[in-house]
Amino acid sequence: MTYAALAALDEGREAHAEAFMCKLFVAESAFLILDEAVQIHGKEGLTQGNEIEYLLFRVLTGTSEFQRDGIAKLLAFHH
Repeated sequence: MTYAALAALDEGREAHAEAFMCKLFVAESAFLILDEAVQIHGKEGLTQGNEIEYLLFRVLTGTSEFQRDGIAKLLAFHH
């Protein structure tokens, strides 16, 4: 995905959809990693003030939905 976005930019095309897709992949990957961290640390991973709890909150506050919305708007605009 990154290479496709960079190739589009090299060709002078916009790469908004590719950028949204890359960011969605990263957000989803981050969630999977944080979910595993919570499983490893148990309730301590969800304790307020714990770094895992802070990162999980940041990932869960709409990051993926924002990226999906951006992709959908771009696809609707181009059709």
